[in-house]
Amino acid sequence: MKILQIITRLDSIGGAQRHVVELCRAAQAEGHELHLAYGGEPALAEQELEGIILHPVTSLVRPIAPWKDALCLWELRKLIGRVQPDLVATHSTKAGLLGRLAAWATGTPDVHTVHGWSVSLSGSRVKRFVFSQIEGKVHRLANGIICVSAYDKQHAEQMGLAASKLRLIYNGRPDAPLSVGEAGREGHPRIVFVGRMAWPKQPESLLRFLTTEPGVCLDMIGDGPREAMTRQLAEDLDLGDRVTFHGHVANIYPILNRAAIFALVSDWEGFPMSTLEAMSVGLPTVVSAVGGAPEALVHGLTGYAIARGDEDSLHRHLRELVHDPEKRAAFGAEARRLFDTKFRLDRMVADTLAFYEEALPDR
Repeated sequence: MKILQIITRLDSIGGAQRHVVELCRAAQAEGHELHLAYGGEPALAEQELEGIILHPVTSLVRPIAPWKDALCLWELRKLIGRVQPDLVATHSTKAGLLGRLAAWATGTPDVHTVHGWSVSLSGSRVKRFVFSQIEGKVHRLANGIICVSAYDKQHAEQMGLAASKLRLIYNGRPDAPLSVGEAGREGHPRIVFVGRMAWPKQPESLLRFLTTEPGVCLDMIGDGPREAMTRQLAEDLDLGDRVTFHGHVANIYPILNRAAIFALVSDWEGFPMSTLEAMSVGLPTVVSAVGGAPEALVHGLTGYAIARGDEDSLHRHLRELVHDPEKRAAFGAEARRLFDTKFRLDRMVADTLAFYEEALPDR
């Protein structure tokens, strides 16, 4: 197949961007021709994009901008006409709307991947209503829609999207480098948090937990607009020597391998990749039960899913794992087994490419 992938931005690295690039590379390795259209200057290393035919679209921006959006639609139609793909695959909100319109206008099959309904589940009531109305109509233009969590699939059905077009395909991650195991995690138990330092992440709850457990350390991976504020809170709570701010890290596995527990505290999630990466090295996971996040674990077997904003419950379950190394080991082993059976990258790629094939009109 010749596949044109379209994503709104490539100048920041989140789950959707990693999903698209890894899918492109894996599909390319199987003999498919991959094109990638995007807005923004790529934040990825050149070698990660090697072999993918790149098409920057300067008019593709995240905010609503009527003149730019009209220009972008025209540019995407021209691009599809020039590339002549067998399939257009769209990702993220703006690229999903404009890309599907451009594919429909050129008579090209399209599959859209939903990486979380952030626009329809946040913001003002008017904004949510308008987006839901637009999405409920534009979905009819797609040949298929991939949801990366059952939560997103259920929300799609509630918006009136045709069930026959929906397919649940969980995110997947590559196998992790060999874990050192907790036998190699000497010293104070370490909790690791991975996420952009911006809404909807709430790492402050983890800092407050450390004030109750002087023997625990915290690794924070990620940067963003709230990083300075979070650093200041760590200083104010006198935690400077027990909290390590790593910023953006290209390879997080060495840090995961030193940790004892993974924690992701958030007000909203799609289906976070970081939880899967933690599971791949055998870490118990404690996550906020928002969006599709709790679908990556089995509560009470591989980790704990905590209600949004329930800091008391978060601290209680973290304390339980901190003081029970046998439970940590048992949860971690089950997490690794669950990763192997449901969340490997090769499984996600195979299921996605199979759905792409199904979406072609002559298949």
